[in-house]
Amino acid sequence: MRRFALALAAVALTVVAASALAADDDKDEWKKLNGTWIAAEGEAGGQPLPADNIPKLTLIMKDGTYEVKTADVNDKGKLKVDPKQKPKHVDIEGVDGPNAGKVFKAIYEIDGDKLKVCYDLGGGDRPKAFKTSAGSSEFLLVFKREKK
Repeated sequence: MRRFALALAAVALTVVAASALAADDDKDEWKKLNGTWIAAEGEAGGQPLPADNIPKLTLIMKDGTYEVKTADVNDKGKLKVDPKQKPKHVDIEGVDGPNAGKVFKAIYEIDGDKLKVCYDLGGGDRPKAFKTSAGSSEFLLVFKREKK
């Protein structure tokens, strides 16, 4: 019985240590993601968005929350990142605004001051790559970090 209790304690410690490491990974990832981002390029349904059709939007991220601002829409919510996946995963949960109550499964990639996010506007499956398919409701946006 004592051996079983020790084994159970070892498993519990391993789970706690793994959770702590995941939390640290998330904190490191948020250091990269936090800030204000401006939409620069886009693609929808397999077609690039013309420069004059790129949504005029600002994305602000802070430690697991987001706010999207456009001229006439404000959308707020929560983000859950999984930087260990390839490509990296983010679940976007709308809390306030037009996407309240919706969850989008997305992928993202951050490279310095450039951020790519790809998801299905219809709430479908998580994309596998940073491209959209003809006739789909997939959406890809490329952001540039706002200069301070």
